[in-house]
Amino acid sequence: MTKRALHNNKGNVLLQVLAVTAAMSISFYMLSDYVIAQKKEIGKTVNAVNLRFALNSTMDYVLYGLRQKYCFTDDDLLMNSPTAQCNLSHTGSVERLIMSGDQENFILQLLATGTDVGPLDKNNIPLKSITRYLKVSAATTAHPLFPVLQNLKTVKDEITGKVLKVDGVSILLEKDESGYLPRAGREVYLRATISLKSSKTATTPISIGSSPLKITSQIVIYPREVGSFALMVPKDLHLDTAWNSTQGTGDVSFHRFASKSEIGSGQGLVFLSPVFVNQDIYLPQDKRPAKDNSAYNGLYAPVTFADRVYMGNGWVKNPDGSQFVPRSSGGLSDRFWSDVPTFGGFLRGIENDGGLDRGLQVFGRIIAGSSADTNLMSQCIERSQNLSSSDYLYKSELAATLKDDSKNDLRYRLFLSNKNEFSPQDNPMLPVQTSNFGKGKVDRDGSGDPIFKMTFALGNKLVTAQLSRNTEITINPEVGGAAYRAKLESAVTSAQSSLTFAKTQLSDFNNQLSKAQADLSAAQTELANELKKPEEPEPTPTPAPTATPTPTPHLNITPTPSPSPSPSASPDSGDSTEPSPSPSVSPSASPSPTATPKATPTPTPTPVVDYQDQDLITNLKGRITALKNTVNQLQYTDVPKQQDVVKSADAALAKAKSDLATLAEPAEIVIKVSKVYSRFGVYEDRYDVSITASRVDHLLDDNGNPIAPSIGFLAYDGTYYQSAPIKTPSNGKLLRYLNFGISSDRKSLVAPGSMSETSASASAGGIAEDDTDYAHLDVLCEQARNAAASQSFGGASWNVDFSGTTRSSWNFAGDSSSQIGHDPVFNKTLVLDSGADGVFKVYSIAKECVISASANVITGFYTCDSLRIEARQKPLRIIGTFIVGKLQIDPSAYKAGIVWSSIYHPQVTQELRSIGVLKSLSGASCDAPKNPIWHPKPSVQEVSDRMACNVISLRAKADPFQWTAVDPDCGLLPNSSNTTCKRRLVRFFVVEQAREGGR
Repeated sequence: MTKRALHNNKGNVLLQVLAVTAAMSISFYMLSDYVIAQKKEIGKTVNAVNLRFALNSTMDYVLYGLRQKYCFTDDDLLMNSPTAQCNLSHTGSVERLIMSGDQENFILQLLATGTDVGPLDKNNIPLKSITRYLKVSAATTAHPLFPVLQNLKTVKDEITGKVLKVDGVSILLEKDESGYLPRAGREVYLRATISLKSSKTATTPISIGSSPLKITSQIVIYPREVGSFALMVPKDLHLDTAWNSTQGTGDVSFHRFASKSEIGSGQGLVFLSPVFVNQDIYLPQDKRPAKDNSAYNGLYAPVTFADRVYMGNGWVKNPDGSQFVPRSSGGLSDRFWSDVPTFGGFLRGIENDGGLDRGLQVFGRIIAGSSADTNLMSQCIERSQNLSSSDYLYKSELAATLKDDSKNDLRYRLFLSNKNEFSPQDNPMLPVQTSNFGKGKVDRDGSGDPIFKMTFALGNKLVTAQLSRNTEITINPEVGGAAYRAKLESAVTSAQSSLTFAKTQLSDFNNQLSKAQADLSAAQTELANELKKPEEPEPTPTPAPTATPTPTPHLNITPTPSPSPSPSASPDSGDSTEPSPSPSVSPSASPSPTATPKATPTPTPTPVVDYQDQDLITNLKGRITALKNTVNQLQYTDVPKQQDVVKSADAALAKAKSDLATLAEPAEIVIKVSKVYSRFGVYEDRYDVSITASRVDHLLDDNGNPIAPSIGFLAYDGTYYQSAPIKTPSNGKLLRYLNFGISSDRKSLVAPGSMSETSASASAGGIAEDDTDYAHLDVLCEQARNAAASQSFGGASWNVDFSGTTRSSWNFAGDSSSQIGHDPVFNKTLVLDSGADGVFKVYSIAKECVISASANVITGFYTCDSLRIEARQKPLRIIGTFIVGKLQIDPSAYKAGIVWSSIYHPQVTQELRSIGVLKSLSGASCDAPKNPIWHPKPSVQEVSDRMACNVISLRAKADPFQWTAVDPDCGLLPNSSNTTCKRRLVRFFVVEQAREGGR
């Protein structure tokens, strides 16, 4: 029995071992899934931490680069390019990405004026986006993001467990121009996207599961104006010394009490707005041991920074100069700046710009600046003030000197006295007025804004026309008048009638002469024929008949030649007497044939002979004598005399026609205005006026008498706007006349040597042309600002450094006793005893500013070499911005309490309304209900009231407080005489509105 029982016990143990072994195996099997699952969760957590850390760290780094205006390199390292390469052509320039439209337009203006802004594409100045890539393997240990990039090498795939290849980080910065985003000025919206990618060319980010490895951030960037700060300190801020301790140049000290209990229940000094410290901040030191958690009652500075503190480039330090560190690393009492017991705390932290404000250093006299040519600036300012004063300009007078007196080709120099200058009117030239100019003609050639109003007077005929800088006007006055024209036309008619009558008489005389000559010729012919007849013989007795005729012998009879009278030459080439036959010898007579006697002669009848008629001959001779007398009378007397009459009548007609023709050929006066150039530009106080005349003898009055013209000039200066005087009465001395004469031969004008007060008075004289080259002065004043006419200040080179003349730029606001060019411009103590008087004051730079004990509220923008707050028992409210070189605040003021903010703090608007600093222009209450600001049709009054009732209206009181640093945006370059600007944002707020994504 016993032996059998023992065998049973052994079996039971074996079964138990087997059972335990099975149970353990089952347990290990079941736990392995849990362990694996936990391992996976740990892996996921590590992945998530590494991935989230990489994405967010890269985003933070990009935000830092935005604040520092990086030019992100395109070399897979995402570093900042060297300064020499960071220009307006850099494709990774943050400045180009956040550039506003106003800045782009200003740069284009700089290019238009020839200012060097460095390399750029003028058609692509601002950037729409920046794309960069940071390669994990390219970063060395010196890279700011190396630790987080290194961790990306250990990221594993959750499923396979294999190391996930993360080649790099993709960065995309895009300008968000969505229409629904609110815009009020120079703000710029960006969207930043950070992605992890498997390769640079990958189009999508790496995903783990369904989650892409990327984050996005919505960012708004706007200028960090000087007026955004409550206080600006040139160098170090000390909270570790007494209020009256000696400080270094540019250092500011807030009083350090022996203990917090010493201040009692006072709130101390509270800054509700940002404070800027250019270098280091020194805090009182908590000397308690790290593990001593007892209540602190040591050194205490009662200053609380409720908003962010911005530092140029410095550290928070202990009094001994060592870097401040909390008493413990991560202890519950040392986690936040508000936990530091030695002062009120940096409640919104601190931010380092990474670079000093050099202008603030120059202001605080930490480094030396350069002085400007204030003498020349004073001349420019004086000239500008004079040209802006109507009282001053009313002392000016228009005058002229004759520069060229060539015959009918004159040149005058018209100028304004008393340093005045012509002002082209802001209107097109008005039409020429010729309503009182009869039938005369005027032709004006030229364009541009008028500088003169010209009046041309010729007796009662007037022309009025405006002239610009390049106008040429041609004037053709009517010759005489209507009565004179009628007189000339009547003279032509009369002369024509006289000529016609004279020619008729001459024709009658010629006809009579021709008839007399014809009758004479006929009579002479008839007489000659009659004389050819034989004379009748005397009567004889009848002879006794003969038996036979006696034969006639052969005879040759040769008549004796007898001269015939030569024809008389007629004075009139058209008439002549009948020519007589020339002497001639008749041919010899042929011998008569010998008569042959017949035996028985036959008797012949007696022939009838036509003998000369002596009575006819006598009658013909008488007629011939009478006709010759008639011919001679006509030929030598009547016809020549009548020919002379015809010639005289013809000449009279020609003269009458010539006189009438002068009506169609009037005199011509050409008046031309020309600029006067100097070596440095165009004179604005003088112009040349040339006057050219032709056909001067055709300058006639209504009755045809010679008359000389008078030309009046009204000069437009700064007292005229759009061709009308801005004051009544106008300056009568700007209207003067050139009164001409006519030479004795009526061929040329007699030029006056100077101008006259009226169109009928003699030349006044006595005003000499100013030899001062105001054009040169204007060029010197213009060169520095290099501006277009519409700009108050000109454009400076994009990279110009104005820091050397910081004090010149900031010496802009004093009072009536301040001297231009003096440093400081307000060279005395400025006592601020009230800010509740409804006036927001501006002073820059004042020698000393003192806030008196009686002041309760101080408002304004102030730049003070020294600021002192006197002992007081009442709380003090300061609203505005102070830039100070030194600061002393009596300890009692801390106990009374000081609240200090800029004008942009939310509660300030209501405060300033309550004390009357902000008030509507219409007189209505600023708190009265108004239409919504988004009303589609706001009234002008509501818009102006809304502006005046808000702090934005205070910005216009001092432009320098709109700059983004004390380092001037506008200033004086070395050897310059005028202010120029570069319109460049130096510092700005980068506000991240939202961040999304990641795992």
